[in-house]
Amino acid sequence: MARLWGAGIILSLLATLLSPHPCASESTGMETRGPYLATRDLFADPIWDDGQAEYTIYRGSIERYGARRPLEARLIVVKEDMDVAQRVKSEKGPVPGKTWSVLKQNYSQDFTTGTYDYHQMSSVFLDRRSGLLHKLTVSSQEACGLTFARLAFADEGVRRVLHSYWDGEGDREEVGEIPRGRRDRVVAEDALPLWLRRLDLTRPQAFSLEVLPAQLSNRAQALVFPRMGVEVVGRPDRHGLLVRVGQNLNSDTIHEGARVDRYWFDPVWPHPLVRFEGSKDATVLERVKTMRIAYWKENAPGDERLLEP
Repeated sequence: MARLWGAGIILSLLATLLSPHPCASESTGMETRGPYLATRDLFADPIWDDGQAEYTIYRGSIERYGARRPLEARLIVVKEDMDVAQRVKSEKGPVPGKTWSVLKQNYSQDFTTGTYDYHQMSSVFLDRRSGLLHKLTVSSQEACGLTFARLAFADEGVRRVLHSYWDGEGDREEVGEIPRGRRDRVVAEDALPLWLRRLDLTRPQAFSLEVLPAQLSNRAQALVFPRMGVEVVGRPDRHGLLVRVGQNLNSDTIHEGARVDRYWFDPVWPHPLVRFEGSKDATVLERVKTMRIAYWKENAPGDERLLEP
């Protein structure tokens, strides 16, 4: 494990993602090989080099304590240069041999339950060349306490540092194994709103991934990688281009009790997420607006107007 967290991690070639793999689903009538990436590579595109971020605002709802709660969320995607040794933003910018060019996705959500609020956020960092997941951090703040986790990924596994206020969780470090030979198929559920956009969303396809369950929670989540099916419908409906991710997927019938999440993306490139329906907590998100801004500079009194529909 000594080289697990070092700077010499070998990135899988892009060709690995492009090569076909069989998928368990054979009765869908869809193409059952993939994943097939879009001809225009979203991650490598120079749109991310303009010094701005893609900033999207959502409204929706979430179930908590047996009731549906109004939910406000934001999804921010921006390019960064990550210091390989520290796995933090390089203040020197790109340094050959010492930094990775990554896309960072920040997702934050806020909702109220009676007398107290939830403020939760995840940050995922995906390599711009390979799409591989390098790092994931999550934090949950509510009136009972704080929970924070940091996960670092490499070919040999994932290391998580966890700080939780819950009895039996506490402060700990742990290592989880990544399915051997499938690093290119390992994705965090928290990263899917960005990772899925690299696919050819106009081409029907079905394949499988090893998906780390969403870590965004005030409780410690399982450090496992269950195999999940991905189905790209390939044609827009009234919401957009639909991708389903879940267990025992079938394009015609979803098995009773199976968990399935639905992601709709804008048919217009670069395909930001426009709607999400999640089976966990029955979360529903609907896009309010998407803009490209250097949001860290929009901090003067009155800049809040940018958040208006």
